[in-house]
Amino acid sequence: MFLSKFLWRVFDGLWVYLKVVWWRGEDLRVLVEQDYMTRVFNKREFLRRSAVRLRRAQARGQTCYILFLDLDGLKALNDSSVGGYAEGDRLIISFSAIIRLREADLVGRMGGDEFVIVTTEGADGLAIRIEEIATEEGISFSCGIASHDSDGTVFVWHHLENKRELVAMDGGLTACENLKALIQLASERMKVLKKEKIAAGNKLVRV
Repeated sequence: MFLSKFLWRVFDGLWVYLKVVWWRGEDLRVLVEQDYMTRVFNKREFLRRSAVRLRRAQARGQTCYILFLDLDGLKALNDSSVGGYAEGDRLIISFSAIIRLREADLVGRMGGDEFVIVTTEGADGLAIRIEEIATEEGISFSCGIASHDSDGTVFVWHHLENKRELVAMDGGLTACENLKALIQLASERMKVLKKEKIAAGNKLVRV
């Protein structure tokens, strides 16, 4: 009787210990992989996973899309006397929740208010849907899109017009090199659209 109680206590204590170790391991994984503020993937983990996704898409004959998203006028909001950085952080968190529409997509924060989505599920409809939801929430952002076909052809997209523009072939680059080039192309396209917005007078995030 005494021995059975002793063994039960040992087993129970071991079980509690293993649960604590497992919880701490999960917590550590979250800290390593996720952005502390938005809970999307941080830049390092996002790039690692996205390179795998791009390589897998090529092997399966799929097109991989890169969406580069950046909030409009966040610096002006942070520097304003109304809300300041606290309001800017709230906006970043709200926007990060909006862009996580599809579970299959990879979403990462590059830094500040810059986010990237990698998907093989199509980008044009996703960008439009994000824009619709963001507009309802009073949030303005700019988005550039690039894509990589399975044969290595690279395009940049004009998503509101559903048109694409041929850029180049990848020239046998690795998935990691292609990914960085695609992100750069999408970023440059985003900056062009942002300049057009500023020229049209849309300079501030609407909150």
